[in-house]
Amino acid sequence: MSKLNDIDRTKRIVGKIQKLLNPLIESLDPDHNDLPIDGLHQLISINQDCEEFVEYISDYHSYDPV
Repeated sequence: MSKLNDIDRTKRIVGKIQKLLNPLIESLDPDHNDLPIDGLHQLISINQDCEEFVEYISDYHSYDPV
């Protein structure tokens, strides 16, 4: 099996995080849960940040200006 590069490995790990967050977010009642006041909002923000980060590194090619 070939070794994944850093970008692919990162995308895989962040994808796993999202797979765990999505069902949790969907299962929480926005009006009645035991999280802090903004807890659900924070989870949703983390999930969106994960999605945006994967998009960002998917478009990444190099730090070298060409």
